[in-house]
Amino acid sequence: MKVKELLSLNENMGKECTISLTNGTILNSCIHLSTLENEGNNPSCNRNHKPEKKMIIMKQKYIKQALLLLLLIFPFAASAYDIEISGIYYNVSVTEMTASVTQGDAPYTGDVTIPTSFTFSSREVSVTSIGDNAFYDCYSLTSIDIPNSVTSIGSRAFYRCYGLTSIEIPNSVTSISECTFFGCSSLTSIEIPNSVTSIGNSAFSGCSSLTSIEIPNSVTSISDGAFWSCSGLTSIEIPNSVTSIDNNAFGNCSSLTSIEIPNSVTSIGRWAFRNSGLTSIEIPNSVTSI
Repeated sequence: MKVKELLSLNENMGKECTISLTNGTILNSCIHLSTLENEGNNPSCNRNHKPEKKMIIMKQKYIKQALLLLLLIFPFAASAYDIEISGIYYNVSVTEMTASVTQGDAPYTGDVTIPTSFTFSSREVSVTSIGDNAFYDCYSLTSIDIPNSVTSIGSRAFYRCYGLTSIEIPNSVTSISECTFFGCSSLTSIEIPNSVTSIGNSAFSGCSSLTSIEIPNSVTSISDGAFWSCSGLTSIEIPNSVTSIDNNAFGNCSSLTSIEIPNSVTSIGRWAFRNSGLTSIEIPNSVTSI
């Protein structure tokens, strides 16, 4: 069945639309109200984003007294990392003897090789994760070697690493967090192993040099904005394990001309293919909501 209404979202901006399937199912009406901004759909991509909190107002003299007391007790500022070895910065869990790669005093540049382990206080520490924001805005990072000891990659870990051209994720990694590779505009290839079960929101948004990507059959959903603005993406293979394609998953993929949706998919989110290069698409009978 061809459903062109799903693709012509520009014409339907501000209008209600209803799509009917050949099996008689009436899909949910949708209202397209606004354009998705670069990071507006997922404010968590901004590392400075914080939930709103009620502000506690103190008198100025008490604030000055508190600051003075802190300066007397803590004369030196604490580092954002625990240890630096060969140009790589880590936070260490002494109880578990594991480490997470983190930000340091200066951005990472060139080719970086993360070791499987290192010695800390005469004990071996295993490197098990790449922390949130670890390589955030490391524009001059050109390559990264991730060991099999790493099981998770944190949010915004490689955010706007413009110089990164390719990356191989080891089969020890089970999840890719939100905005992990956001804005990696020079990334031309990436291999996602079968060990990965979830891909976070906006994980590959703005990877405009990616031409193709294979999603492993261990992944069950394509999250919000996962491949948003991947303008070089011409083809993608969606495995039978995927049950949902979320909001704006392939929005602004202007070079995407064809895609096959498997019968396992039951829902497609709003703006899923908005401003893509698709002119028609076949929706399987398994889909009950758009």
